[in-house]
Amino acid sequence: MANSVHHLEHELERALQRLESEVREGLGHGFFELSVTCEVIKDGKRRLTIRAGKSYQFVIPEQEVKMAS
Repeated sequence: MANSVHHLEHELERALQRLESEVREGLGHGFFELSVTCEVIKDGKRRLTIRAGKSYQFVIPEQEVKMAS
């Protein structure tokens, strides 16, 4: 259980790292298309989806969102 809680505490950071990575990779190629969507799901969590060739989903706890703002 501790591992799953620890994992969730860093979802926002993981999402931001993936976003930066996709932008840098796209710039290296010289062209890219990227979209980011977010929706509120159960218990106030946010589901962030990054689409850049393939899709990456991150479920970010509400507490982590509040700490980041």
